[in-house]
Amino acid sequence: MSDVGLYGSMYGQLRNYADRIDRLIVELKNPDAGVAAAAGKNLAAVLRDILDVNTLNPKALLVQKVLERELSEFNGVRSVEAIASALEQSQVGEYEMAAIEKMAMILDEECADTLARMRGRA
Repeated sequence: MSDVGLYGSMYGQLRNYADRIDRLIVELKNPDAGVAAAAGKNLAAVLRDILDVNTLNPKALLVQKVLERELSEFNGVRSVEAIASALEQSQVGEYEMAAIEKMAMILDEECADTLARMRGRA
């Protein structure tokens, strides 16, 4: 596979998770408690998919590695488990929202970096 093909595949996989997380963050902040609770449960499922150490899903594995590398201030992926639990219980505080938004930002930045590499700019 060419570099462009490899980076294109990586970009698509990262973008998929980034877009899902971004959309769920918006829904999580919805004033309608039902919408917010459903978004929290959906986001928890996405995070648990990423956390699955036995996964063979290349998208989840890629996102795991990116988050392990970049989430040190939130204790890496170990804190993602606690955040998923808080989301499932609809107990999302400022710390959890900051960590979720940090994850979204990390994935967006990784998408931008991958797109730049794909275009030969990095």
